[in-house]
Amino acid sequence: MTRSHRLLLLLLLIFQTAQRLTTADPNDEACLKNLRQNLEDPASNLRNWTNSVFSNPCSGFTSYLPGATCNNGRIYKLSLTNLSLRGSISPFLSNCTNLQSLDLSSNQISGVIPPEIQYLVNLAVLNLSSNHLSGEITPQLALCAYLNVIDLHDNELSGQIPQQLGLLARLSAFDVSNNKLSGDDDEE
Repeated sequence: MTRSHRLLLLLLLIFQTAQRLTTADPNDEACLKNLRQNLEDPASNLRNWTNSVFSNPCSGFTSYLPGATCNNGRIYKLSLTNLSLRGSISPFLSNCTNLQSLDLSSNQISGVIPPEIQYLVNLAVLNLSSNHLSGEITPQLALCAYLNVIDLHDNELSGQIPQQLGLLARLSAFDVSNNKLSGDDDEE
């Protein structure tokens, strides 16, 4: 192979690598876009959450979205706490397949916890506390095997705590206080 061919091949490789680094994961884009569409933001805290940024929210470890943290060009943490957000949690949140931490606490989010959260297989921290979430706690949370923390306190959740959550071997913190949950406190 001649020197000019090697140089051309090297330039092509650099171009393809650069293109991969500047192209967002389409799943992250769908996740962020739908999450934003489902949330009202009366204080304009998410004003930078626009379609143009969704198409490329990360550059390596740098995020262009307030409240989002990136790892190798993917969204791995969303922390949108105490922003007066209203609306509901989009089932498309499950498209953020690299997500390890989701914190939407201390907002005014209502509706149910979408069962699609089960597809966040890397999720370790789930904090949806101090909102207006209702309905039952989805048993599909038990499919998020890496969950260490589930904090759902101060909501309007009803029904029983799913027994399946007892299968979460890594779970070290579980708070469902101040909800409308039922069950027998005497059970062991």
